[in-house]
Amino acid sequence: MKIFTFYLVLLISLIGCSSTGGTIGGLIPAPKFTNGDLSDGIYTAQDKSFIVNSPFDKDSYEYTYMAIAERYSNKENSVQFSSSAAPEEVYRIKVFKNVIPEEKLENVAFESYKKQMESAYNTPFRNRAVKTIASSGIQTMLVTYSQHIPERSSLGVTAKALDVLHSCTYIEKNDNSAFICINRMAPNADNASEGAEDRLKRFITSFQLKI
Repeated sequence: MKIFTFYLVLLISLIGCSSTGGTIGGLIPAPKFTNGDLSDGIYTAQDKSFIVNSPFDKDSYEYTYMAIAERYSNKENSVQFSSSAAPEEVYRIKVFKNVIPEEKLENVAFESYKKQMESAYNTPFRNRAVKTIASSGIQTMLVTYSQHIPERSSLGVTAKALDVLHSCTYIEKNDNSAFICINRMAPNADNASEGAEDRLKRFITSFQLKI
């Protein structure tokens, strides 16, 4: 049930990315052969543009079944972390290189993500909340939206309705920037993963934009 819940979200964001890890046949942990370097629970981008701690503790069940999707180019990088052991959590990083201020990428990134998620489930973002959080040595704004996803069916499988939280932040450093967005079930939802809010905070605060 949980895996179907977020299958569409994962499918949309994985298009054009190489993926590694996860499971083989839904049961056996798959090896992680990343373009970037994953060592001792710390991920370093292939081009050294950023460093971030894995969202899941390296000794955890979630880490064993963690999958990483990557896409690198001269203009931007995209990396996504997820785990079949916590399928309601998805951690996304997008790094933009040689940013031109006139492009207003912060607004573009937020609106693009919002449009993508609203289109996926045909339901709007609601209840915008903002707070500050430290990342890459600066204080940045963390914007959180809620989204109600109604009950739906596909291929004979029915997924129950649920409430999802999307938390995103935008970081600028020199002429480069990063957009980080994390989605997970609301803490009070049935079957919500324990510790998801703490993982979100640790993931964002560990992120270091290097370029």
